Amino acid sequence: ALLADWKGGAIELRGFAGGFYGGRDVVGFESFVGPRVRTELRLYGLPWLGHGARLVAEGVYQWDDVRGSQRMASLAVRVPLNFGERRHPTRIERRMLDRIVRSPGILTDTQYTHDPAVTSNGDRIAAVTVIDANTPDPVAVVAGLGEHSLVGINGSSGAIELTQPLVMNN
Repeated sequence: ALLADWKGGAIELRGFAGGFYGGRDVVGFESFVGPRVRTELRLYGLPWLGHGARLVAEGVYQWDDVRGSQRMASLAVRVPLNFGERRHPTRIERRMLDRIVRSPGILTDTQYTHDPAVTSNGDRIAAVTVIDANTPDPVAVVAGLGEHSLVGINGSSGAIELTQPLVMNN
């Protein structure tokens, strides 16, 4: 909507208000809904750019419960390539040349999920431990692990010295 104009329509202030909704009936996708307002300050017929040129400064505010508050600003310059025409376009002709405003953002709520590590029986692995030459008491470390634990033995640091045999539980 035209909120104000100056210099015979060469400068316009426009405002727009609305809302948006997005959602899917799929598990893991949240619906989102919210208001959006946009203002534009348009300067037409810029003499240093030629007849039909325009400069548009735009500000957008929107809110939804997934992304929260968002503010965006843009500055656009339109330079026509019809150098021979000397007639200034009417207001309706200028409006017919306005760009179509698309949604300023794409909702991406990236979530990474990791399946838990499980044994061959499907039991969840409770703990993972690596024993190497620097482990102070490997026998005590293994004995202290509970059910469904995984022990890795790394020999890259040197020989692992044991005072007793390692007893592995099922």
